[in-house]
Amino acid sequence: MSQRVTTRGRQEKVARPSPPLSAAQRSPLLTWPRLTRLLCALIGLGISVYLSVVHLTTAVKLYCAQNSVVNCESVVTSPSSVVAGIPVAFYGVIWFLVMLALLTAPSEDRTWRVARLVWAAIGALTVLYLLRTELFVIGAICIWCTAVHVLVLLIFGVTVLAPTGAAPEPA
Repeated sequence: MSQRVTTRGRQEKVARPSPPLSAAQRSPLLTWPRLTRLLCALIGLGISVYLSVVHLTTAVKLYCAQNSVVNCESVVTSPSSVVAGIPVAFYGVIWFLVMLALLTAPSEDRTWRVARLVWAAIGALTVLYLLRTELFVIGAICIWCTAVHVLVLLIFGVTVLAPTGAAPEPA
């Protein structure tokens, strides 16, 4: 607070205007949407790497309960688990790596926000395709794949619903 003298000689307290906030002050580095997406992307990357390794070698065992609906082995070894000669789990690794890279970009930059949204939407649409394939083509679901699907959909949902991070302009 500062004081000023009025034309009648009285002193009154006047609030100083606050300096404008910097971009870092308006949007902290780890907001809840960014932290949520980072954690989901890291967990999803770990699961995708695990499934990729399982797909490539028999030295790593696939840990998954099996019953009439849940059967990771049938999903991971089905012909549908390879697209264009590349295991689907590899595409998951690539998707999560790109998402992690996009999450390190500035939050305030509209171009990066749009890129994150488009990439998350591609992931969500891919999840819908993979779910259809698991349920109606393979006839079984993989619990690991389902975990990845949930993480991708969570990233998409947070990306759609997250505030943009820009502070409103002062009046």
